[in-house]
Amino acid sequence: MNQNEFQWINKSKITEEKGVFCIKAPAKTDRFNHLTDNRIVNNAPFYYKEVAGDFVIRAKVSMDYCATYDGVGLMVMLDDTHWITVFQEYIGGDKVIVNSVVTNGGSDDANGPRVEQEHVWLQIAKKDNVFAIHYSIDGKKYNLIRICTIPFSSPLKVGLAVIAPTGDGGNRYFENIYLENLYVRDIYRGC
Repeated sequence: MNQNEFQWINKSKITEEKGVFCIKAPAKTDRFNHLTDNRIVNNAPFYYKEVAGDFVIRAKVSMDYCATYDGVGLMVMLDDTHWITVFQEYIGGDKVIVNSVVTNGGSDDANGPRVEQEHVWLQIAKKDNVFAIHYSIDGKKYNLIRICTIPFSSPLKVGLAVIAPTGDGGNRYFENIYLENLYVRDIYRGC
């Protein structure tokens, strides 16, 4: 990952050691457009690159679990009311899930599978105006979480996102970051 090509929305601290990038999630930071009261929360750090056309972004992610809804993941964004995320999210107790949010004005909230290990691979693939969200336990076999479409224009902001909506924040880790423009033959498989 060439950091010179990336920029911030809600700047945070990023460090790199032996190919592992660490982004600090500040306390009480989130990105969510509430359906019930039209409240928009958009103070979470997002480290992105502008990308035009079809693409795939994927990364192996992990985090220090501290508070409920702590998260680390990937994001695709047009603006504050049109974006997609996929996160490894801590939901309390010993439960960690893969969570996806599609925001087209308001944000939905789709809890996905439970993750038993400390890390998970996440992926978002774009083909035309269709987006596929995948996760993988081993970085080889990717499982589809959802397909969605939002009338995005190009270019889009694509990159790494962190949240800490209820707690004091903490470190979020990204490895094996892959972001490439490419023609996606099979959107369901993301390749």
